[in-house]
Amino acid sequence: MTSPLLCIDNLTTRFFTKNTPITAVDRVSLSLFEQETLAIVGESGSGKSVTALSIMGLIPETQGAVTNGSIYFKGNDLTKLNKREMTKIRGNEISMIFQEPMTSLNPVLTAGFQLMEVIQKHRDMDKQQALKEAVYMLSLVGIPEPESRVNAYPHQLSGGMRQRVMIAMALSCHPDIMIADEPTTALDVTIQAQILHLINRLKREIGMSVILITHDLGVVAQTAQTVLVMYAGKIVEKASVSQLFTHPLHPYTQGLFDSLPKIGSGTKRLIPIPGIVPSLDNLPKGCAFQERCPKVKEICKNQMPPWKEVLTDHFSRCWLYESE
Repeated sequence: MTSPLLCIDNLTTRFFTKNTPITAVDRVSLSLFEQETLAIVGESGSGKSVTALSIMGLIPETQGAVTNGSIYFKGNDLTKLNKREMTKIRGNEISMIFQEPMTSLNPVLTAGFQLMEVIQKHRDMDKQQALKEAVYMLSLVGIPEPESRVNAYPHQLSGGMRQRVMIAMALSCHPDIMIADEPTTALDVTIQAQILHLINRLKREIGMSVILITHDLGVVAQTAQTVLVMYAGKIVEKASVSQLFTHPLHPYTQGLFDSLPKIGSGTKRLIPIPGIVPSLDNLPKGCAFQERCPKVKEICKNQMPPWKEVLTDHFSRCWLYESE
């Protein structure tokens, strides 16, 4: 088996508060292989985006830090690099599409200027070469009339076009890894399908790997090969897409599927997961999902369940499978 392009081991990220540090990512481990799409799913507050920001080295120093673990990329531990070394990798070899393109793009600068800025910083081009490349990148992501759109401001572009500009910026340096954080949030179904098709096509053409962060299992089914399910900062299940969709093991994963509408179900009511994700500064002892779990056992309230391979290459963190 080939070595992973990215290997994260026991990553822990904490944010500092007046009282005690809050653990937003708790001993997360994952591997990403070449030309693989790895999806990370879970509700808001589960730690998905913080995991991505930890990889990119974008946790604000005054607010938090990676306090444990390693992030190996091409043999280098990213957590040990200084700012200058990390800047060379960020945007160049590992890029990221952030949530909410309207707030991620600077409203007082044209889309072309912002794209050219990335290209000039990482690809040693002059202004004229960068402009030509920016127009090409906009055409590559399917923006019509890129020669004129390159001079448009973000407010002059639709939500779908702004998202395409963000994808163009992420791809402008031909990265080895692209992290897509909720790339289709707030987009209508038609534009969502176009964006997903675009990411899949460019992944094949450029040969990159993708980490897809989402709460939409439909998006996962269309794009990913491997899925990690996160809850309250921990990974609670890992499987291939086919395994996860046919045999979800963790009660939380099962709850996510139960809350989805199903073809042919008629007017049957959906089954929501009761309650909300617990506050990270007040997690219960034992399993964090215990208060919402329909299969909770007494041991769940006192001890953290172990990480176990229940089926072949299908892992879960749940006491239901400890005796099997």
